[in-house]
Amino acid sequence: PRQADVEPPATPANITGTVTANSITLTWDVASGAQKYVIHRSGVLISEEISPTFTDADIPSNTTFEYTVTSYNSNNTPSEPSEPVSFTTSA
Repeated sequence: PRQADVEPPATPANITGTVTANSITLTWDVASGAQKYVIHRSGVLISEEISPTFTDADIPSNTTFEYTVTSYNSNNTPSEPSEPVSFTTSA
């Protein structure tokens, strides 16, 4: 039998944000061992993504949002969450 993937994947790093008035697009480096990425906004799970990008759309303008990204491997073992990043939508 194949050994379960017990090693946690790498923590997502180098998160950048592209900001408009009503959306923030996050991108980050591919994390070694990651099968999916889980995005939290202000501590609330808002999305699971396969690729290292996520667009938070239909959000209020001129507002600051904080995000963390956690990677998960094929065994659903989580990485440490990324450092929180904050972006502000334009007015």
